[in-house]
Amino acid sequence: MSHWWRAHDEAIDDPKLCLLSDRAFRAWFNLCCLTSANGGVFPNVNVILLKLRLSRSRLAAVLGELKEAGLIDEDEAGVRPHNWNGRQFKSDVSTERVKHHRERKRNVSCNVSETPPETDSRDRKKEEVREDAADAASTTGKKYEFEHGIIRLTASDFSKWEKAFSYLDLRAELIALTQWAAEQGPANWFFAVSGALAKRNRDQKFRVEQARQGGPARPMTPAGNPWPDGIT
Repeated sequence: MSHWWRAHDEAIDDPKLCLLSDRAFRAWFNLCCLTSANGGVFPNVNVILLKLRLSRSRLAAVLGELKEAGLIDEDEAGVRPHNWNGRQFKSDVSTERVKHHRERKRNVSCNVSETPPETDSRDRKKEEVREDAADAASTTGKKYEFEHGIIRLTASDFSKWEKAFSYLDLRAELIALTQWAAEQGPANWFFAVSGALAKRNRDQKFRVEQARQGGPARPMTPAGNPWPDGIT
């Protein structure tokens, strides 16, 4: 089983580390990994040779550089990186308060079914969306700005369509298109109606401009038929 060890951000400015050669710094880092995996002391020298992929002479040179820099401690328990026990303290052996807190969490988890983190996150997101919608509805007093049959538009969508299809009486057009929109189905009506309104808006714009110029008026598409000029 792999372990993790703490690397402190102050190491970037530590003069002992900054003055090391690249080879020695790499060896120091790898020795920290080996120390973590070996319970807080260097493993057997043969393991170090294998893991660091160094010859005995190169390892001796690297260890000499680390000792000279004050980056290796040695006592009756073994050899380890300097101040290893101080920096790699066992946080699991913590205060009674932390122990009690973890015990309470453990007891709670035993009484409820576990939910996969990703599923739990998605559920929370859905709940947030529902709450936002509910807040909006309570603030405005209604959920939709326009609602007729299958066509339901929020205030934001209704406002956008009013601006985009400014040559039309939007409410009247939507009411006329309701039956046709229902035939498009719940998944398609929004885009279908938007496209139909765009065509009718262009048609009406053409008629208005022709009237201003005194030209022949283009016949208006019958209400309820979303496709100008008989296009289906």
